[in-house]
Amino acid sequence: FLIPIIPTIISSIIGYIIKLFSSKSKRKKIVQTLLSSIVFLVIFFLSMNIESFIKDIATKALGINDLLIKIYYPIGIYINLITDFNLLDLIKLLVLNISLFYIFILLASKYYFSIISNSRNRKIKIEEIKDKSLKKNSKIVSLASKELKRYFSSPIYMFNTSFGIIIAVAMTILLIVKGGNSFNIILANYRVSEDIPIYLLYYELIFFSLAMTSITSSSISLEGRTINITKSFPLSEKTILNSKILFAFIIEVPLIILSEFIYFIAFRPSLFYIVSILLITIILIFLEAVIGLIINLKYPKMNATNDTEVVKQSMSSMISVFTGMLLFIINIVLLVSLYKYITIEYIIIIEIVTLILLSIILYYILMKYSINDYRKITV
Repeated sequence: FLIPIIPTIISSIIGYIIKLFSSKSKRKKIVQTLLSSIVFLVIFFLSMNIESFIKDIATKALGINDLLIKIYYPIGIYINLITDFNLLDLIKLLVLNISLFYIFILLASKYYFSIISNSRNRKIKIEEIKDKSLKKNSKIVSLASKELKRYFSSPIYMFNTSFGIIIAVAMTILLIVKGGNSFNIILANYRVSEDIPIYLLYYELIFFSLAMTSITSSSISLEGRTINITKSFPLSEKTILNSKILFAFIIEVPLIILSEFIYFIAFRPSLFYIVSILLITIILIFLEAVIGLIINLKYPKMNATNDTEVVKQSMSSMISVFTGMLLFIINIVLLVSLYKYITIEYIIIIEIVTLILLSIILYYILMKYSINDYRKITV
């Protein structure tokens, strides 16, 4: 039970640093999410190089115990205790972990909770309102803006629903930094053929990232009791649901399209793959937004005590994730099964046409039948 103490302390310190910096900003939630994403990307890139790092240490280590001690000293002591029990090593392990844990609790009680308190009690300076001509937005844009405010007010909502986008951005950066062979090196570790062309791998990366991104699967549930206010507006249910689809596009398109254009400039794929990647981006964002809404309307969780319950633990979020995984698996199965008979280009065309038809059918279901589910929601 002592082994996880130090990693837990390290992760808590990282969380403390993120909270410290974000608490000093007016946009606390956004800064907190951005810093969390940066930490994730750093860990991601370190994990991509961990094999060479371990090999480098292994070549310099005299034995397995020396290797373990160099990587993580407490685990080295633990291995020594198992192989050759020594009372001195046991005392070392106990003293090291307990003392670090005590110091951490002492510092955390003094500094961390003061940050939480200051963050809550901090006064927000209100700027004087300047005379400006009021801009009138359309109903759907106003509703989408409301969704954006809710989105950026919840770090757990932002980080968990943007996970696929972060992967796409991270892998694009990896491609630029390490070159086109980086994908093949990763695949080789899983015994996948290294002869897959880079443009197809990037197409599948975008497919996977967007299939695993479902922002709208939580958007209904997160409204909670405020959904009664939205229902009281002189708006049609179609407008409300369409605003949530627009909201998904606003969140996903900028970073994904930016990543894709960086890839296009760096690797210059053919016009067919440029168009295919852009098309699959628009189609999957729309399709996942529609699927997320249908599922969330079928399985709403309106009385959750916090955002974590909705985003991580609700039925709609779980089903949406598995649906995205299923789409990606079907895409791979289709590619593998048809590859021997027709070219990759034709397979991609079949996929795109199929997804367009599926999007139309599901959008019709959303607007025709799921609206009734929306009307039935009461809090």
